[in-house]
Amino acid sequence: MQKMQSSVRGASLLADRRITMVAYKCIECQKEIKHDLVKKRVRCPYCGSKIVYKPRTTSTVVDAV
Repeated sequence: MQKMQSSVRGASLLADRRITMVAYKCIECQKEIKHDLVKKRVRCPYCGSKIVYKPRTTSTVVDAV
């Protein structure tokens, strides 16, 4: 039982790390905004724009040899 609790605790800590790593971008000034700032107020702290987005990661297609 204790082993299961520690694994659940470890998973929640991992989830917390993922949340803090999320970064948004402002559509107006293109500056990166940390998740903590967007969580409190959905406005860019630099220019005041109300539109922020999460940039997508680009994937690379590799041909198999």
